[in-house]
Amino acid sequence: MCKLIGIDLGISKETTAVSVLNNKKLITFLESEINNDLIQFIKENEPEIVAIDAPLSLPKGRTSIEELSNIHFRQCDLELKKSNIRFFPITIGAMRKLTSRGIHIREKLEQQGLKVVETYPGASYDLLRIKRKSTYQKIQHLDELSKKLSFNLSKDHLFNKHKLDSVYCLLSAYAYKLNKAKVFSGEDGFIVVYAGL
Repeated sequence: MCKLIGIDLGISKETTAVSVLNNKKLITFLESEINNDLIQFIKENEPEIVAIDAPLSLPKGRTSIEELSNIHFRQCDLELKKSNIRFFPITIGAMRKLTSRGIHIREKLEQQGLKVVETYPGASYDLLRIKRKSTYQKIQHLDELSKKLSFNLSKDHLFNKHKLDSVYCLLSAYAYKLNKAKVFSGEDGFIVVYAGL
């Protein structure tokens, strides 16, 4: 079984969640921040793919997230928009900080030789017709999926938005590995999304 990691990258403390799939056992945990210890943990797990819920690139024509510019969308963002998937532009408010963190972490992981992809659980929920705020629907879907895929998934610790999002990040990595992910792409980045198998 492949090793995969999904990260729901948070903006504030204790909103980052990590899911690890190893030998069909799925574990999730919360982190206050992505630090060198967590980078080392990820490296030691030797995942085939790390999927992160955060923007991992800048729009074409931008050199930084902080510069004043009328360029607010990447091509992959516009592809989400065409599919009627709601999202926050990466240049507004707290998304600037999240984008900056995402790019920094992607670079650190890639320096370790890891394959890193951007994902967006909100798009998964929309494509799967799961209400974004419905913990019940997400848990029900994961329960059915874990039986289908024979994942050892304990639901008891998943009643947390960030942990659930990290699991769907991991599922996006799984679908991407199987060439079954929905991919929103452009020359300035791409987003892989789990939309079923």
